[in-house]
Order: sequence, then structure tokens, then C-alpha cells
Amino acid sequence: MTAERYFSTTVRVRYIETDQMGIAHHSSVLTWMEVARIELCDAVGLSYKALEASGYRLPVLGVGVHYHKPAYFDDRLTLRVSINPTPSVKFTLSYRISRGADVIAKATSTHAFVDVEGRVLRPPVHFWEAINLLPANLPKSSL
Repeated sequence: MTAERYFSTTVRVRYIETDQMGIAHHSSVLTWMEVARIELCDAVGLSYKALEASGYRLPVLGVGVHYHKPAYFDDRLTLRVSINPTPSVKFTLSYRISRGADVIAKATSTHAFVDVEGRVLRPPVHFWEAINLLPANLPKSSL
């Protein structure tokens, strides 16, 4: 079994993402997941924009979110995204969104490599090679 690879980045909860009580709206998690995906691609030297310019698209096929605690205006959150580096046209990203030791949400998103017409494509070889350069995931007990 191949160890998952991970990447972490941070976001700051913006005022526009909160309700009158200063709590981040539940839909903000989807935006933060996208931030993590784009940053992950950048971190391995494959900008999302460059993938698209090469004719690839990575549509979201499915999303799942489990909320644990609220996030508040001006919180600094850590977005940790993990991916199994086994080459495939379809893959799932796992996310852990936290504020310090507090887990705000855990989520997944499933994607596939397709062309501009939506036909399934083999992923570019350099995508999986770059993913394999990320650090191996910590043991599950550490997540």
C-alpha cells in the first residue's frame, strides 16, 4: 500500500465568510478546500492554470464534509490536504481543517482528469511524479 502524500497551507477567515454571530458559514469549507487544491498544485510545480492550458480539467465529482467545531471571523486555519499517489484518472483528496489543536472540519473531494469536452483522460505522468515528491502522511493516529 502506498502512503498518502500531504500538503498544508493556511487561510484567514474573512468577515464576508461569517454570519451575524461571527461564525463562518458552512459553505466556506468548500472555498477553503479549493484554496488547498490550488495551493497543492502550485506546491508541486503544476499550477492549476497550466494544467488547464494543457487541455486538462479536474471537475469535482463529489464532496463530503463533516463539521466538528465552528470557525470564527479572523481565525487562522490550517488546511491539510492528503492524496493517495496511486496513478488513476480519478482520485480523492482528504482535507483536515483545524484551528490549532481544534478540528473544524474533515472533508473529501473526488476529481477526474477530463478534456475540455468532458472526456476522461489519462493524467499527465508528471502530475503523479510531482505528487510523490510531497511528504508521506503521518500515521492515522496523528491526524
